[in-house]
Order: sequence, then C-alpha cells, then structure tokens
Amino acid sequence: MTVPSFQMTIKTQYLKDFSVENPKAPHIFSALKAQPQVTIQGDVLAQALDAEHHEVALRLTLQMVDEAAQTICIMDTLYAGVFHFTPALNDPEHPILFIEAPRYLFPFARQILVDATLHCGFPPVFIQPIDFAALYHQRQEQSRQTKAAS
Repeated sequence: MTVPSFQMTIKTQYLKDFSVENPKAPHIFSALKAQPQVTIQGDVLAQALDAEHHEVALRLTLQMVDEAAQTICIMDTLYAGVFHFTPALNDPEHPILFIEAPRYLFPFARQILVDATLHCGFPPVFIQPIDFAALYHQRQEQSRQTKAAS
C-alpha cells in the first residue's frame, strides 16, 4: 500500500480574530504577588475553499489566574492560513489539515499571545509547543465515541 504524498503551499496567513479581557486592571498590578498561572487550550478548524485550497485556523485561548485562582486575563486568538494541496484532498478530516498545517501557524499565533501578554502589563509567558498529532487523535476518538453513542 502506498501512502499518497501531498505538496502543501501556504498561500497566505492572517489574524482572523483576537480578543483580550483584562478585567482586573489596573488593580491587579499592585495586588499580584506571584507569577500568574497560565493555561492554554488549542483547537484546529479546517474548511475547504475549493478542491485544492483549504483554510486552516488555529484557535488558542490563554487564561491567566492569580494565586487565589481568580481569572485576571483571558486572550483568544484565531490565526488562520490558506493552504494549497496537490493533489487535492478528498477527506475533510485529513491529518495534513489538522497536524501539519497548524504546525506552521503555531509560532505566529504564539507570538501574538506573548506580545499581547506584555502589552497587557503582565510578565512574559512561555507557551509550550502543542502536539497536534495527539490533538488530532483525541478528536478522532471523540468522534468515534459520539458516533458509537448515537
């Protein structure tokens, strides 16, 4: 069995949506005694634009909490790219859309969050890379469980 190889070209990438909530400013800056606890959640969205072009969007949500576990900042970014695949993809859940494409988008989305954190007045954060293969397999398993339950 031969595994088809695909050529992937990034046509463009862009910030599609971004929001920040810094509800405790300015009081949090004098009250914060320790480095905030940071959590990141990620998701990948993909849609076909035509037979060979797909938009892949990486949603990253960053939440910061203080030592009392109160939310002090939430950031949500949707960073996307238009990818050209040769040959055309026939599977809307193809791994290349949910593993390889977001790997190219991640460094740019991460930098946006890091910069925004600084602009919000907080210390710099380090955002670990995301294992998109594990995220994809988790998504596939959830889909199988949902189909089995119905």
